[in-house]
Amino acid sequence: SRLTFENTDEFGPTWSPDDRFVYYGSRERNDGAIFRRPADGTGTAEEIGTTQSGIWPQAVSGDGLWLVIGSQGAGTNSDILRFDLATKKITPLVATPFNDEDPALAPDDRLIAYASEQSGRWEIYVQAVGGPGRWQISSDSGQSPRWRADGRELFLLARPDRIMVVDVELGDA
Repeated sequence: SRLTFENTDEFGPTWSPDDRFVYYGSRERNDGAIFRRPADGTGTAEEIGTTQSGIWPQAVSGDGLWLVIGSQGAGTNSDILRFDLATKKITPLVATPFNDEDPALAPDDRLIAYASEQSGRWEIYVQAVGGPGRWQISSDSGQSPRWRADGRELFLLARPDRIMVVDVELGDA
């Protein structure tokens, strides 16, 4: 059985690829510190990172070595960052003057889909992780992107109350 969350000060649970650990944020201090604990509910919570502005977990890489995290940037609104679990180093993945939220990491960790209000309304974008390339996927609103398990399709919510699917052709670029 998995660990359940009843405390409203805890949010964003996401599980390691092997389901051994759960990562979650806590608002008890500075609007966000990330904790890890065994997913079976045993053991104690271990704080793995925090910043002055606060961070929260959103996804775990396929190899379990890094997290996709959210943060409020100074002048950049909601940002999407990479948190290396071994070094605690934080590097930007998506940091724009706009709200960039709800990231979904592709199964092979090469692409990240996310919602941004850059165009004046929420749209879905896909960006290469650690390299060039960014594509707007939706054209008439979009939120909550999710990858198919093999990475060949991207699902998103669109107005009014529609689920859209986009075929993904993976290549070198």
